[in-house]
Amino acid sequence: SKGLGNMVLDQLLSRKGILIISISRSVILKKAENFIQINKDISHLKGCEEVIDLLQSILNKQDQLQKITLINNAARLGEITTSVNTKANYVSETIFLNLTTPILLQNAVIRHTSASVYVEIFNIISGAANNPYYGWGPYCSSKADLQMATKVLAIEIETLQLNAKVWALMPGVID
Repeated sequence: SKGLGNMVLDQLLSRKGILIISISRSVILKKAENFIQINKDISHLKGCEEVIDLLQSILNKQDQLQKITLINNAARLGEITTSVNTKANYVSETIFLNLTTPILLQNAVIRHTSASVYVEIFNIISGAANNPYYGWGPYCSSKADLQMATKVLAIEIETLQLNAKVWALMPGVID
């Protein structure tokens, strides 16, 4: 709903013949025939499971589905403070949203691969995956872990010969 996600949404809304499903805790004030909005907080297991159920339901109703593209963009920096002073809930929610949620969503979408349905997954990483920043412990750690989870999924896709591809994208600093 903001930043990179908003920019990508604007680009996709102008295209015909695609269905866009946005998952955001914020309401997006954009309307289009091919746009479905799911408003949920996915920084915890219950919200994430509810979204996965909705997503599975929507995807199962698509008769002529040929391609699914998942852009795992949701993330939070969390509280900027030293590791020893970081509150448990900031650590838990930041790591869940930045790492667990993308893994659960990519797993849900990858289950739809078949000979006729191609799946693309873009996991948005950060320079913080490779570079430590003072006070950013949970964010840096979760982005580094997502980068590794992406590599693991890539090997699994190749080994299982799935009709899918996964990328870790590092877009750089976004204002």
